[in-house]
Amino acid sequence: MKTELGEVGEPAPPGTAGSSTMPHKRNPQLADDCIAIGAQLRALVPLALEGMLHDHENDGAHSAMLDDALPRACALTGDLLVRLEVILSGLAVDSARMRANLDLTGGMISSEAVMLGLGRAIGRQIAHEVVRPGADRPRRSRQRSPAE
Repeated sequence: MKTELGEVGEPAPPGTAGSSTMPHKRNPQLADDCIAIGAQLRALVPLALEGMLHDHENDGAHSAMLDDALPRACALTGDLLVRLEVILSGLAVDSARMRANLDLTGGMISSEAVMLGLGRAIGRQIAHEVVRPGADRPRRSRQRSPAE
């Protein structure tokens, strides 16, 4: 949703404010929420792993850790899924803008795939050395001044 990319946009429910200072801008609030929820879920992993370490069969401390982590993880996952459903059901895709962005490199965005494919035959490092000069050529030609 970044203005300079403009490839996709999440739906904006009625009454949703864009940016607090730029009325023309729409911030990806639902996607930001998903990132934050994902971080919270990942933060629960160490607690859940710690809860699996039992010194004795009746170790209440470890059970309490799992009893805390599991319901929080389920609630967060539910929140995440609701937001993802809203995003995906109303996602606006600008395929023309995607094509224009891909074309910015003059086709060089494919250089990684070319290098990896060639690398299977001649080795990754050698393939990198073979492909790089060709991949750098369009960038170098754009950087030259008109006087050259």
